[in-house]
Amino acid sequence: MVEGIEKQKTGFKFGKHRLTVTGVIKNWVFHGRTYRLLTVRTHDNLNYVSLRLYNQTGRFIKQLLVEPEIAQFIFQGFYTEWPDTLNKAVEVFGKEKQIDMAEEECAELIVSIKHLKRNRCGEEAVIEECVDVELMIEQMQNIFKDKLGLWGNIKAEKMERLAKLVEAGGDIRLKEVNDG
Repeated sequence: MVEGIEKQKTGFKFGKHRLTVTGVIKNWVFHGRTYRLLTVRTHDNLNYVSLRLYNQTGRFIKQLLVEPEIAQFIFQGFYTEWPDTLNKAVEVFGKEKQIDMAEEECAELIVSIKHLKRNRCGEEAVIEECVDVELMIEQMQNIFKDKLGLWGNIKAEKMERLAKLVEAGGDIRLKEVNDG
């Protein structure tokens, strides 16, 4: 044991605090293990950002909780694959121009999908446009980084709705799937 540091005897690990997941920021799979970056709230309404680790079978192993105010400094590299380049792109070109570029890249993806359906281009062209859109989405996460909790909440709601739709066999007529 490190001198001056005592082993924790109470707290999150031992069930003193109940956590509610309030948003999903991002999930990664690495060597079969799943890492989840989440926003959580304690029973006494304290908000944290949680990095959770699950083993190959999906069993929870550990989590790291940090205050939201410092989470962006700790986890900033997790929001994008190449954070320096994408962050600098927003700085160099500006938020408004990158938002316009995101719109343009989405339009190009739509066109490439239509061309694929008409056999006017191949899958590689669609994949290239998907990558362009993906890079712009990661820049949007940077532009709206003060709203990542909201981003995660909306994504969690959409994923939950999709899961219900999949579970219902794609029957979009189900009322509980269409609510939301």
